[in-house]
Amino acid sequence: MAARKHYDAPSVTTDEQRLCARGTWCSAQTRDDEGTWHPARTYQAFCGVDEQVISARAEALPAAYVRLAERIGDPVRSGRAVRRPPGSRVLVDAEHDALLRLIAAITGAWAARTRAVPGLSLSRHAHRNGTPGAVEADCGVLARNTVPLLALPDGPMARTWTWRAGDPMPPDLEEEIGALEIIHAGDGWVRAMTSLGGTQAGHDVLDLHRHAVKLLGETPAPPDVLDGIPCRNCEAMSSLAVLEQPPPEPEKVAPPWCRCLECRDEMTRKELDSWTAQYAGWVRGAGVLTCRKCDLGRCPECTWPSCGCAAAGHRAR
Repeated sequence: MAARKHYDAPSVTTDEQRLCARGTWCSAQTRDDEGTWHPARTYQAFCGVDEQVISARAEALPAAYVRLAERIGDPVRSGRAVRRPPGSRVLVDAEHDALLRLIAAITGAWAARTRAVPGLSLSRHAHRNGTPGAVEADCGVLARNTVPLLALPDGPMARTWTWRAGDPMPPDLEEEIGALEIIHAGDGWVRAMTSLGGTQAGHDVLDLHRHAVKLLGETPAPPDVLDGIPCRNCEAMSSLAVLEQPPPEPEKVAPPWCRCLECRDEMTRKELDSWTAQYAGWVRGAGVLTCRKCDLGRCPECTWPSCGCAAAGHRAR
């Protein structure tokens, strides 16, 4: 996994707010009156919500590492089989093997940088590099110390870039690493020293977890959408998505049951039932109805088949 470049946020605290480094993937992004989404503004590299996301992803990586290791000897699902040196006759899946090595190397490197932060007084674990115990200990450091991790200034880090074995190095990659100090190189890979900070650390944790989930086939299914029910806040039709529900806890406040995919307004099950009954009563007595988008003159964006604009010649897509 090559180091990705990100320029939309600083890696340390400044006196001026910047956009969250996750950009359009920001977990706290908001939508303006014209329908455009904007990342949250923050004094750090990532907004507070995404700091929590990065911490949670770091905490989840060790379990994903174990699941990847358990599947590495299964019949090859993708890529090609390789033999592990030196001389092992057990065929392993190349993609699983590569990702396991990346998780161990990258989390270990960032954990070492985090342990060196003055005032944390963190000691190194006693596990051998590349073992589940080492990954768990290193990811624990990242999960428990996310704020200092993301505030790390740029510093020397060793990184590996890869391309298809047997092919020449791509010209854009050759230009990217041309001025870097090369440590090792081989067929389809090169390892060099570069300068990285906390912003890249956050992206690394998110990328590693995303790649692990994808390779394991654990990508979440698309949410169930409540067709024909508008959002009570923005009035977007068929935008309410049902959320995954935790086990019921009678002594606690009821969790949100659905969320609008447009404005992110949330409702509990009781609030949704009340809103649905109110909306149904209004529909029965209102006659021909038009959606919020058509009321604003944005008919081409309408997706509601029953929209009243159809009476004036408009046909919902």
